[in-house]
Amino acid sequence: MNLKKMNHHIYFRTRSQGISEKSQKVPIYARIFYNDEWSTDFSTGIRTNKNKWNPQDQVIESDLSGQNQENIKLDLIRNDITRIINTWIMKGKEFVANDVRRAYIMKEVPKPTILETYREFLTEVKYKQKLKPSTLNKWKNSYLHFEGYIIEELQLPNMKFKQIQENTAKEYFNFLKEVKSISNDHSLRFASYLSQVVDYAKKKKYTKSNILSFEEMSRQKPRAKVYLEDDIFDSFASMKLHGILKQIQDIAIVICRSGVDYSDLTELQEGAKHSDYVSLYRGKNEEAAIVPILPIVRQVLKKHNYKLPQMHINTFNRHLHVFEGYLGLSFELKTKVLRKTAGTYFLNNGIRIEVVSKILGHTSIVTTQKYYADVLKKLVIKESLKLMNKPIKRRTKNLQQFI
Repeated sequence: MNLKKMNHHIYFRTRSQGISEKSQKVPIYARIFYNDEWSTDFSTGIRTNKNKWNPQDQVIESDLSGQNQENIKLDLIRNDITRIINTWIMKGKEFVANDVRRAYIMKEVPKPTILETYREFLTEVKYKQKLKPSTLNKWKNSYLHFEGYIIEELQLPNMKFKQIQENTAKEYFNFLKEVKSISNDHSLRFASYLSQVVDYAKKKKYTKSNILSFEEMSRQKPRAKVYLEDDIFDSFASMKLHGILKQIQDIAIVICRSGVDYSDLTELQEGAKHSDYVSLYRGKNEEAAIVPILPIVRQVLKKHNYKLPQMHINTFNRHLHVFEGYLGLSFELKTKVLRKTAGTYFLNNGIRIEVVSKILGHTSIVTTQKYYADVLKKLVIKESLKLMNKPIKRRTKNLQQFI
């Protein structure tokens, strides 16, 4: 049978007989609809304030963590009942709605598949941890990647925990890297997400242990971060150009001295019309950034009447490559290099790292420390030499051994 064509639904409702005050708690009951037939109501064991229950969305409306816990319980009831129905359908069993009700009440619920557990885990993560939308999207993507793996590669859409082997994480990791062309570090992250789901299943007693092995899997060594030194930037900014190369130059100058992403330039321009400090939310991670509009940035924006030329980012990056030979660069010139140039410029001019982190819209100062570790080393040595009261020039030759 085609599960998608089967008609089943779990409906929750409150009973308020004898309760007059909206603030009083009322019990929530459930009933199951299957094959054009309703089951008898049964208690969920959950109570809520009458005015908090949303019958249309079937949720308890509240920001309180306690109410979130109750919504999790409602979701788990849905999952368990759906699992009973789907399992019986696959086995070809004939049943009615009240049979499902009895099985649920008697706790005759089949153990969930890995994908079902993954979805259950995401429900708890969503309600309990109150994740940012960007983080929640990463978890949802991790589910989709694993779903693709067991369906496309293993052809086991109903994979059970007993089918997990010690090398499953490694094979999943290799699938993401080699078949899906996902980077090493992102593949490792998604594999670690799977391990967290297995730990959750162990806690719920869906499986006895987590046997996943992460041997021979590790993060890549961070590549050297590249940026434009001040003298190279000055040479680039002073070039006499025309046409599209002039447009590319102006956009690059703004990024190199503001640190905004290419995708956030429009928001920067709008804010810069009215203030020397622009507060914006990065499109990439929804983090708030506070960007100072330096004189050179203001000059370029004014020239374009606060409307920089618009083009696809691939077009922008393609034209940036033209400057690599003229500037004598040994690396590819991309938008990431321009942002790194901005962060380095701010740090080298005495702006504290926590402030630079806010300007760049990083999710945490740890991110900034990671990306600018090489710059920070140089600054530590440079500033330390000042305290030692020794001329910096005399000691410069010896700095390279520490960097």
